Amino acid sequence: MNSLRNMKINKTNGSALFLIILYLVGFIGTIRSVEWVQQATPIHLIVCMSLFIFCEGRSWQLRQILLALGLVLFGVGIEWLGVRTSFPFGAYHYGERLGWKLDGIPLTMGINWLLLALLSAELARSLLSDKDLLLQVIFGSLLMVLTDLPMERICSKLDFWYWDAGTAPLQNYLAWFCLGIGVQYIILRNRRTLPINRLSGVLYGLQLLFFSGLILFLKD
Repeated sequence: MNSLRNMKINKTNGSALFLIILYLVGFIGTIRSVEWVQQATPIHLIVCMSLFIFCEGRSWQLRQILLALGLVLFGVGIEWLGVRTSFPFGAYHYGERLGWKLDGIPLTMGINWLLLALLSAELARSLLSDKDLLLQVIFGSLLMVLTDLPMERICSKLDFWYWDAGTAPLQNYLAWFCLGIGVQYIILRNRRTLPINRLSGVLYGLQLLFFSGLILFLKD
């Protein structure tokens, strides 16, 4: 039992160290406008998602796999609706930095939705009691919005997406919170019996620091 626990800790620590290096390279490459670093954004998202799965305390069963696929499809679908109708986020369109698109929507946005939702849910689980599902859901949704705040400040500078009004409207954050409530409820209900993924805190923190730091260095 101890050897299995140590193996899991080693996997998490090794993955965390790799992510720190990855984000540092990405940060320096972005502020110095290194083209290959900027073009690697889709690969970066896939690597982060893969490491999250690698550090899970238990192999995903069919239920978890279907849930993940459903969230990826939901992410792409809600972004498609947003670009086509300006609902629920506001009027915006995507740039070219997020990789291959399907009808104008980068497929990596589905992975982004899945990863951010999982990280936020795991942090909520680790900080709040499992008995307080409602509080976990609300807190998890707030964590999703918190990560979106710095991204919206620099999204156009990174050629991720562009707001027609120049900046993200309040509508965007309200939509993130409301959609997050539903997404967090589904995830937290389905992960109650799974061990908490200890990589989540590191990965969430790195993502928040990465985009917050870029705000300081990518000034107009």
